Amino acid sequence: MFKSVLRVFQNTDTLSELLKVISKYVSQKRESNANTLHALLYRVIVELIRSEDSTELESGLVWEMIKSSLDGEMIKAQTFLSVDFGLLSQKDLWVSARHASP
Repeated sequence: MFKSVLRVFQNTDTLSELLKVISKYVSQKRESNANTLHALLYRVIVELIRSEDSTELESGLVWEMIKSSLDGEMIKAQTFLSVDFGLLSQKDLWVSARHASP
């Protein structure tokens, strides 16, 4: 994404300033990606696979782990109001997880 810009400013004093800006942008982008619901779901599943020593996990176990990882409150049996992600339902998480790319 930045290669052409870097080529234009190669061997100039401006290059060092551009590298600082680009580095900050990339770091912020990575941080925002790490704080998504999909990233949380991934971390929870990886942790459960390790702790259960199995790739077959009960959906209820995953749901309980997700809820315990977040600040919020239960609204209904399968609906959780999360401070970070808003309203989450167990059904929507499974649909989302099945369509997420690895």
